[in-house]
Amino acid sequence: MTAIDKKAKPTILIIDDDESMRFLIARHMTKLECDVIISDSGEKAIEYLQNEEVALILTDLNMPGMDGIEMLSHIKHNSKHSVTPVIFISGNANEVDIQIRGYKTGAVDFLQKPYNPFILQSKVKVFLDLYNKQKQIEFLLEEQRGLNQKLQSVTTELDKKNRELDHLSRIDPLTHLPNRRDAREKMQQEVVRSVRNKDPFSVIIADVDHFKMFNDTYGHEGGDNVLVALANTIKQNIRSQDYVCRWGGEEFLFLLPETDRYGAKGLAEKIRLKVEQLELMYHDQPLHITMSFGIGEFNRRKTLEEVVKTADDNLYRAKDIGRNCVFA
Repeated sequence: MTAIDKKAKPTILIIDDDESMRFLIARHMTKLECDVIISDSGEKAIEYLQNEEVALILTDLNMPGMDGIEMLSHIKHNSKHSVTPVIFISGNANEVDIQIRGYKTGAVDFLQKPYNPFILQSKVKVFLDLYNKQKQIEFLLEEQRGLNQKLQSVTTELDKKNRELDHLSRIDPLTHLPNRRDAREKMQQEVVRSVRNKDPFSVIIADVDHFKMFNDTYGHEGGDNVLVALANTIKQNIRSQDYVCRWGGEEFLFLLPETDRYGAKGLAEKIRLKVEQLELMYHDQPLHITMSFGIGEFNRRKTLEEVVKTADDNLYRAKDIGRNCVFA
């Protein structure tokens, strides 16, 4: 879209085959805030109007070649100038049949030659004022469109940043697994789905055995390396529909849709063995890692909090009976 120049003067096109009349009309326009273009024929005027915009056309009716009404018909068929006002200034402008033909073609007014300069200037000023008001409206609309585009751009960027922040607020920065906040929302969604479809789901809480002692021996950097390795191992050994998060510290929580405690126990055993078989090294020292697992199964007789507590209680039972095992 071409930018609107708020300070540009409107242009008046004067068309008359009489040179003295052209310049007389142009001289009477000097008291008005406008620019003037003159043409000695309708053909030249049409050619000029193909690429230029004017606020008003003042034209003679009787000209050699293309007369004023024929020229007006061509102008009105140009979409760019279909609403451009045209005033006829002619020696026979008062003839009724001429005025009827002119108005039907699209003229807005007629002025008889010789004309009164004051009347001509007054008529022209009305149309220039209308043109300027229209341009002001277009300018304001263009400014508004620009502001709307900027606002849309800012809003889109803000939405993007908010989504990024929301994503970051749900991700554990060490393991890149979802965190506890995200897990709680996922479990609430799974409760709704499970109740609607009348099928169970299970929760597993897994804990790294003797992790505090491991941290005391190898430091937190060593502990972090173990947690990252465990997160990767777990992700590689769960189903596509399953969900795992870092529940806190050295604990991981699994959410298993459409799975009862027996199915959950089978998956937990699979992961327990994978962890036990991991060959981890830290500063050239082999590490032996094991995990304990507790399982809770959701059904409509239990709340989500009760299911999570059951999984947590079963995790502690697994630790009590020797660790590196699954308790359901």
